[in-house]
Amino acid sequence: MTKTLNTQINLEAKAAIFTGAMVEGTILLGDLGVEFHYKNPRMGKDLFYPWNQIRQAVASVSPLGKIGQQFSLVITAQNDVHFVAKNSGAILKEISEHIGKENVVRSKSLLDLFTRPFKN
Repeated sequence: MTKTLNTQINLEAKAAIFTGAMVEGTILLGDLGVEFHYKNPRMGKDLFYPWNQIRQAVASVSPLGKIGQQFSLVITAQNDVHFVAKNSGAILKEISEHIGKENVVRSKSLLDLFTRPFKN
């Protein structure tokens, strides 16, 4: 296991991050924040996002209510970090325990684009 900034790891999963291109690695959810360790160590420094800087987690949900593999984290500096993981449901559940269930939201769908002008 690679060196981590968290003192304890609650969940570890294989994932990919979109940084202009899809890059594979491991996502670690711990007591201090979310870490992403690159699979290829030559990619640079690993990424770390403390819990107090994460405003929202946005999940892609199908029209039938199934959670998709893609999700993103909205950081306080208005930045979005997009991830893909097979067990995104477990990852989002762990994230909701740290940032609050009200801060885990659905992503906007194409249908929302057309129905929004008719809502009050």
